[in-house]
Amino acid sequence: MKTFRILVAHAPRDVASAGILGLAAGLGTAAMLALANSAISDPAQRTAAGGLQFLAVVTVVLIATAGSQIVLVRLAQGIVLDLQHRLLRAILAAPLPALERIGNPRLLAALTADVNAVSRAAPWIAGLWVNAVGLLGCLAYLAWLSPSLLAVLFGVLVAGGFVYRVLMMRGFSWIRAAHRARDDLYRHFRSVTEGLKELKIHQHWRERFAGHVFRTDAQRFRDARVRGTSIFALTGAWGVTLFFLAIGALVYVAPGVTAVDDAILMKYAVTILFMITPLRGLLNSVPEVGQANVALDRIEALDLDLDAAPSTTQSVAAHAAPTFHTITLEGVRFRFPQGDGEDTPFELGPIDFTLRAGERVFLVGGNGSGKSTLAKVLTGLYPIAGGRILVDGQPVDAADGPNDGGRMDDYRAHFSGVFAEGFVFDELLGPSPEEPSANGEVQRLLERLELTRRVRVEGRRFSTTALSTGQRKRLGLLATCLEPRPVYVFDEWAAEQDPRFKEVFYRELLPELARQGKTVVAITHDDRYFDGADRVVRLDEGKIVEDEAVTVAGRAP
Repeated sequence: MKTFRILVAHAPRDVASAGILGLAAGLGTAAMLALANSAISDPAQRTAAGGLQFLAVVTVVLIATAGSQIVLVRLAQGIVLDLQHRLLRAILAAPLPALERIGNPRLLAALTADVNAVSRAAPWIAGLWVNAVGLLGCLAYLAWLSPSLLAVLFGVLVAGGFVYRVLMMRGFSWIRAAHRARDDLYRHFRSVTEGLKELKIHQHWRERFAGHVFRTDAQRFRDARVRGTSIFALTGAWGVTLFFLAIGALVYVAPGVTAVDDAILMKYAVTILFMITPLRGLLNSVPEVGQANVALDRIEALDLDLDAAPSTTQSVAAHAAPTFHTITLEGVRFRFPQGDGEDTPFELGPIDFTLRAGERVFLVGGNGSGKSTLAKVLTGLYPIAGGRILVDGQPVDAADGPNDGGRMDDYRAHFSGVFAEGFVFDELLGPSPEEPSANGEVQRLLERLELTRRVRVEGRRFSTTALSTGQRKRLGLLATCLEPRPVYVFDEWAAEQDPRFKEVFYRELLPELARQGKTVVAITHDDRYFDGADRVVRLDEGKIVEDEAVTVAGRAP
C-alpha cells in the first residue's frame, strides 16, 4: 500500500505510535465484547467490579482511538506539505521540454487534487487500522469459542470476499477514469481564465465552449465519479450484508454440519452483529485509501524526481553576477520529443553561433523558424541533443537536473529576460542588498515605463499585476533590469506595445542597456528598428541562414 509506505517513510515513530494506539483500541474493542457476552450469559458476573472493568476498557478504547487518529491526521498534514514541496522542487528541476509535454493542467492537478487525496486518506488509515485490529480480535474470540463454527464463517467470508474484490477493482477503474477527465477540466478552467476576452466577444465560441466542450468533459468526470462511488457504495453494502449471510449460515447451515451449543451460537450471533460497525468503518476506509494510491500512481507517472535537491548555486546568484567574453554554440541541436500521433517534431540546428559581451543581437525570421527555441537553448532552458555550449572557450556540461551539481544553474545565471509567454511574479524574487522599494532605480524605471499610476512597489511586492498585456511586459522588463545579470533576452517584447513604447524600447532602453555593458538578445519582427542592433541573425526552418553585422553611420560595425 503506497500511502502507508509514505507514512512510514515520512515519520516511522509516529506511525509506530499510531499503530500501538490502534492495536490497543482494537484489542479493547474485542475485550469489551467478551466482557459483555460473559455478563449476558452469566448473571454472577454482573457486579459493580465487572461494570468498572468494562468502563475502564471503554476509556482505553476511547483514548487509544482518538490518539491514533490525531497522530495520523497531524502526520498527514506534514506529508502534504512535504509532498507538495518535493513535487514543486521536482517540477523546477525537471527539463523544460518534459514539463511542456506533461502540460500545466496535469501539473496543477498533481499539486492540488492528487496531493489532497493523499491527505484525506490518513484519517481513514487510522480507522482502517483500528477497525482491522478490532475485527481480528473478534475473530480470535470466535475461534476461542468454537473453531468449527469459525470454519463455517470463514467459508462464507472467503466466497463473499472474492465478489468484494471484483467490485472494488471495478470501482477503482472508474476512479482512474474520473482522474483523467478531471485533467481535462483543469485545462478548461485555464481556458476560461486565460481566454475570457475571446469567449466574451464570440457568442458562438462561448456557447459551444460552455454548452458542449466543457459540459461534455464535465459530464464524463461526473459519470465516472458517480459510477466509481456507486460501486464503492454497493461494495460496502455487500460487505455488511455478508455478515448477515454469515449469521444465516451459522443458524441454518452450521447445525447440520457440526454440533452447535445454543449458548455459543448466541454469542457468535451477538459478536458478528457487533463486528458490523468496525467492518463498515473498514469498508469505508478502503475506497479512500485506494483513491490515495491512485493519486500517488498519477504523481509517479509524471516521472519527476521527487528527491530533487535544492540548487547548490544560490550563493553565486546572490552575490556576484557571472562575467563572460563570449558564449558559443558549436553544432548545437535540439529536437522536441515526439508524441503519439504527431508529425515529425520541429528540430533546431545544427547551430553555430557566438554571442559577444556587450552586443545587441536581433533574432529574426518567420513564424516557426526557431527564434524562440534558439533563445531557450541559448539560455539553458532546453537541453541540447548534440553539439556543445562554451563560455569563453570552456564547455558547459549540458546535463540538467538535480545531479548536475548546479552547473546548468551556473550557466543560466548569465541570463535574465522577458519571454513571449512570460509570467510576471507579484514579488521581486531576485537578490537585493536593500528593499527594492527603497531603491531609486525602481521608481525611476516605474516612471520611465509609465507605470506609476498603476503599480507601486511595497517592500518587495508589486501592488498589482492585474495589467494589460503591454503593461505586464513593461513590468516584466522592470524586474529583468533589476537583475544583475550580463545578458538580457527579450522575446517579442515590443509586440504588445504601442508605437510610442516601441520607439522607447528600441531607441532609448536598448542603447541604455548597451551603455551599461549589458548584452541584449532580442527576438523581433520590427525591421524598421534593425539599425539598433549590432548584428541581425536570421533563422529559417531551425537553421541560421544569415548572420550579418549592422553598419550604421557614426557607429562601428
